Amino acid sequence: KSFILNNNYISKQYSKTSNLRHKMNGRMNAHDENNDDKNEESELLSSLSSSTSRLILHFDINETILVGDEAGGDTREDCLNKMIAKSAFVQLPSPRIHSTLEHTEQAVPKHWYDGSPISGDNAPSLHTDWDWPQGCCPYYRTSFKKRAKQFTSTDGKAYLPLYHQLDQALSHRTSHHQSALPNDHPFHHMLPSFFHTLYTLHHLKRNYTVVLRTFGTDLQDVALAISDFARGKHPLYPHFTDASLILHNESLFRGRWICNDPTTTITTSTSSCDDEYKKYHYQLSQNEIVIARTDDDIVQLLESKKICGIQDDYPFWSQQNCVPWAGKPVWVTPPPPPQSSSLVTTTPNTELSADNAKSDYHHHVFFDDNIHNDPTDSIVAVRYCDNNDINKTNPREEKKKMFTSLNGKDTICMQGKHVVRVPTIDAILDKYWFLRQIALAEKKVVEDGSYCF
Repeated sequence: KSFILNNNYISKQYSKTSNLRHKMNGRMNAHDENNDDKNEESELLSSLSSSTSRLILHFDINETILVGDEAGGDTREDCLNKMIAKSAFVQLPSPRIHSTLEHTEQAVPKHWYDGSPISGDNAPSLHTDWDWPQGCCPYYRTSFKKRAKQFTSTDGKAYLPLYHQLDQALSHRTSHHQSALPNDHPFHHMLPSFFHTLYTLHHLKRNYTVVLRTFGTDLQDVALAISDFARGKHPLYPHFTDASLILHNESLFRGRWICNDPTTTITTSTSSCDDEYKKYHYQLSQNEIVIARTDDDIVQLLESKKICGIQDDYPFWSQQNCVPWAGKPVWVTPPPPPQSSSLVTTTPNTELSADNAKSDYHHHVFFDDNIHNDPTDSIVAVRYCDNNDINKTNPREEKKKMFTSLNGKDTICMQGKHVVRVPTIDAILDKYWFLRQIALAEKKVVEDGSYCF
């Protein structure tokens, strides 16, 4: 085994995505599906177990791992409809309309991306890829967004069978796994693939941290669900226990962007300057007491935890017109070169664990459904630090990492490596979805060497 991942598995993930689309459209028979799942699991576990990096996994909550935000006014039904609408692509009515949100939100589309009329009874398969069909955008990013919560009852009625399939996949009350928990327990609103990811990483003895990220008030509900999962109360994993995953209040933080000049009031930004971020820094607090004031302090705090949660700064992001640098931060450093001793190799008979095969490289990956292939609109702020610039003058001094924010174009280059857009319908139907993205991200980071900026 080595740090380099199983390329045979990686090359097959694309056909797996295609198979998932067929499954969504009812075109896979049970025999092919079962064989494909068995091969997928074997190859995926082999790839994941061969990597020795420390994983720092950031999960957005609402509509990424949690479906339904009652406090925010969205029922599970509302969220499922919105998820489908986000992957239902339509043709922009004019070639002069650009695909950025500021141009599409006024569009009034008449056709699906394949040319069939929206008013008809048929609709094409959903599109969950990162790249958009030319001249098209999601239904959800047009003037029809206001209809999204009733999508499968109106323009998207052709997708109603898929809606029911998604709803059933979220239910843990199957004939084999009856839950004694009440219907309003968060388990019944969370993606099974999220719990399967934690379960699998635990049994692979991977060294990892989970960082829950939200703009809302749903941290407590998700903390309860994960803690009950860690106590063996999840109906699909009744024999799983891991006390280190029990999330206590002392590991819940509040994140805020703070102006470097305390005499300046934060206002809505009208500047398109890429250096606007330099006016602000991010900090974490708890009970109104600041506990991490710099990027380096925050990274060290997060990486010292097995699980924690952050309520991020939605008002600031909104005030800055949702530009990427003002969103939820994720901290990125390039991996060490392949010849580094940080990349550990083991013999096939050596058990890979956090104790005997540990890498110095900490790989942050941020999963969020609201990441877009749009340089002007994304929810994740990539804070980048080049290891080559650390301690060149005096390497014996304590390491202090200096992070800078990437602009929107360079943030897009991080897709699949450190930020991963979550088409939630795929992650609901495929319990391996998050695990496959982790494996792909590890491979891309190792192979790229230098990034595209």
